[in-house]
Amino acid sequence: MDKKRAWLFGAAAVTLTLWVSRQIYAQQEDETTGAEETEALTEPEAFETNEDGLRIFTLEELAFYDGTDGRPVYVAYNGFVYDISNVPQWRDGEHHGHRAGIDFTELLEESPHGPGILQFMPIVGVLAE
Repeated sequence: MDKKRAWLFGAAAVTLTLWVSRQIYAQQEDETTGAEETEALTEPEAFETNEDGLRIFTLEELAFYDGTDGRPVYVAYNGFVYDISNVPQWRDGEHHGHRAGIDFTELLEESPHGPGILQFMPIVGVLAE
């Protein structure tokens, strides 16, 4: 019985060691990937505006405003870019598995509340054509 317990204890120790090693490796991998993604997205220093004085966003520029790292939370709908930073459901730039910083035109048409919710949000720009 003592040999069996020693073997089980040894197997459990090896399993735990492997699991902890995998968790540490996965965490380091996530941190490295996150750093690369953060460096890739930068806020432009200068930008164009349309005749109404609204900022013109490309999809690449809009992607910066995804709510991560304290950034504002912007989404586009039907060519307009809305600031939804003050909507509690969009805390950290994610809501029901959707990440901010993209064109939501098709997604909002299928959402339970529809696009009408955006009428209460400030328009901060337009999408480039």
